[in-house]
Amino acid sequence: MGRRKTVRQCISMIYDVPMASPLQPAQASTTAIRTAIRRLGMPLPSALSPQIRLYQVPGAVAAWQGVGEPVAGLGARCPFWAEIWPGGEAMARFLLDAPDTVSARVVYDLGAGCGVGAIAAARAGAARARAVDCDLAAVTAVSLNATLNAVTVASELADPLDGPLPEGVDVILAADLWYEPWLARRTTAWLRRAAKAGITVLVADPGRAHLPRSGLVELACYPVPTSLDTERAALTPTRVFRIDRDARI
Repeated sequence: MGRRKTVRQCISMIYDVPMASPLQPAQASTTAIRTAIRRLGMPLPSALSPQIRLYQVPGAVAAWQGVGEPVAGLGARCPFWAEIWPGGEAMARFLLDAPDTVSARVVYDLGAGCGVGAIAAARAGAARARAVDCDLAAVTAVSLNATLNAVTVASELADPLDGPLPEGVDVILAADLWYEPWLARRTTAWLRRAAKAGITVLVADPGRAHLPRSGLVELACYPVPTSLDTERAALTPTRVFRIDRDARI
């Protein structure tokens, strides 16, 4: 109970004021967020890629779910950056196993969370890696995690899904973005546009309900150790796909 209470208190330090909008929560300063992440997070290895260490807060999502009453838009405030989700684990492992996928290429990690995908891409030899998230805490965590792994990753606070495709990008990574129907629809449409434009789009997901069932070419499958609190299984098969640019999804 003591650990969970501390988790709640520190997460509340980051998300300490009411929502400003569904996607852009008003938050503490970047300095305060950095302090909270360093205080609470433990540099722990990825389960599938132990050469990558990230500031992680085991049980953070479960703890956050127990804070107060449900709030509209809570999903945007949930500390997704505090744990490596199954798709992130699988994506990172795949990039390290198949470095030619990103070597000497410009990589864009959409909804990056903790940034494990972008960090793996940088370690695999990407020319540049860019991690994008709509949560300032996630963007801050990516910066700390990149430093922890001695790689360069540009982090950006943005929600690009209603805008143009990023310029000069060769590969887009998208992991664990199909858990809510509204986000799944926006993400799938944007990624399909990217694939049609000739960008290599890699998707990693444990088979959530809103993942498209067609237009995906399976590249790998990994049994990912997962928490019973969030995935209800000790091992979750998680697949990495490429979006077929010629298929409708």
